[in-house]
Amino acid sequence: MIAYVACVHEARGEAVEEIHQATFAELGLAAPAEVFERLTGGDSQEDGQRQYRSAVHQSPKSLKAQLGFYRGRWLYHRLLDGLSQSGTNPFEVAFGVSRVAGALLALLLWIWLARSMHPIPALACAWFAMEATGSFQTAANASPDSLATLLLIGGAFALVRSSNSWMAWPLMLAALGTRVDHALFVVPMLLWMACVGFGELRRLTFPGLAVALALCAAVICACTFGQDTYSWWTVHRHTFHGYMTFPTDQTPPADIASALLYSLRSLPKFAGGQALFFCCIPLAGIWLARRKPAGQRIDGLCVLALVGIFTHFTLFPVLWPRLMGPYWLLGWLGFADHIWPRKPAVPS
Repeated sequence: MIAYVACVHEARGEAVEEIHQATFAELGLAAPAEVFERLTGGDSQEDGQRQYRSAVHQSPKSLKAQLGFYRGRWLYHRLLDGLSQSGTNPFEVAFGVSRVAGALLALLLWIWLARSMHPIPALACAWFAMEATGSFQTAANASPDSLATLLLIGGAFALVRSSNSWMAWPLMLAALGTRVDHALFVVPMLLWMACVGFGELRRLTFPGLAVALALCAAVICACTFGQDTYSWWTVHRHTFHGYMTFPTDQTPPADIASALLYSLRSLPKFAGGQALFFCCIPLAGIWLARRKPAGQRIDGLCVLALVGIFTHFTLFPVLWPRLMGPYWLLGWLGFADHIWPRKPAVPS
């Protein structure tokens, strides 16, 4: 949260000291005293985290060094910048964006499900999906995750449930501009469209696939290399081996084998509860699809949800709802497609 607001000030061309002063001044105005104390390392939290937060609070250069983890969410902090130009506190704007995105996501899920079932059961199913995937909690936090999930699910809706399938492309590209790791769904989806297709939708031609992949690559490069973000290895080390106040100087040489071994050792996280349930749901959807006549098999969302879950976990072995939520929701929606009869798309 702090770093996203700092990115807003950095994009405005402010000096390092000005970024630091403005960011923590705005945090002090927006956060209760106990929250401000916790976020600046002033309470009795775990020693490593306390020291890290305290260093970032005390050192403008240390705060600046953290921004490489966050600049890649370019569309998000540009949105914060635009909405706070009138003088509104960017922290308040961030919370507002998350809440509005969460509300729109819940509405979108209801609309999606209501095209297959009665609106009342659809409302219950949409509420369950939001609650079970942690999407309500994600919407209560100041982060780009609710917005990115809304854009990704919106793109999937435009593709498989709307007559305006062309709207999928700007929404998916916007999702990448908000969180580039959503490429783990978008790129496999493009390949699936070229090789298998979604129901009655025409398959993507090879030239169309090449153009779509080139656009995705352009957005990803603009949000990573173009924003001077840190590498996947640096993010991995920072998250799983201790927070670094100056990542450029403290990151050791890349060791891909050790990172993959760490992911392998983390597989027991799937053993129960939420994660296991949302792996079984798309598997059930695939099984149901296999029992249908070949012409009615539409299990793309379930397959792509599983690909997203396990690819993301391999690269970044956590099951945080804010990261896994989009894939869990897509798996749930894919499963729902095989439980209730599909109605024709309603023209927009």
